[in-house]
Amino acid sequence: MGSQANDSGGLPEARWCAVTGGRGFMARHLVAALLRSGKWRVRVTDLAPAVVLGRGEMEELLSSSLHDGQAVYASADVCNLDQLVKAFEGVDVVFHTASADPSENYLELHYKVNVDG
Repeated sequence: MGSQANDSGGLPEARWCAVTGGRGFMARHLVAALLRSGKWRVRVTDLAPAVVLGRGEMEELLSSSLHDGQAVYASADVCNLDQLVKAFEGVDVVFHTASADPSENYLELHYKVNVDG
């Protein structure tokens, strides 16, 4: 896939990507890097019904990006195909960082999230 110029003939328009497990430690850093690049719009997906922002540089960047449309939040369970199809609509790339709670040694759930889901 090549980059396409926008209607005004200027720079290529940012493409959409999704980051699963978007509230996690690694995902927050990935989301911030993608937004800072200026090449991506980000759909942050996670289990929570709404994004909860704390304090800090990454949270401020995400808050600003959510406000200006460079990012959106989509509540989705990676084990629910219907939710994923809806969350990934119009997305070019998916970064899968979702994982089951590592403090619980629940092998079946880990397998479902990372292999089956």
